[in-house]
Amino acid sequence: MECGQVFKVFPNPAGKLFYITSKQPGQQQGYYSILNLSGAFLLKGQLDGEGRAEISTGRLAPGIYLVQIERADYREHHKLLVLGQ
Repeated sequence: MECGQVFKVFPNPAGKLFYITSKQPGQQQGYYSILNLSGAFLLKGQLDGEGRAEISTGRLAPGIYLVQIERADYREHHKLLVLGQ
């Protein structure tokens, strides 16, 4: 795992969809947020009980975003490049 990160965000760069998955087994419930580089929240959602989510990029313009993933006592960030559709 890179720098102790618990979650994987892929594919990167992303087309119409991207995914979040947990690298650790067990209960990984939490939330994700998509932010622009200015820090504004654009999308939010919940991970399933296995720490997974499928996210559509349909409402995002091509560019670079931050994906913030949170649990009760943990937070990590990933950069994501969204390509034009």
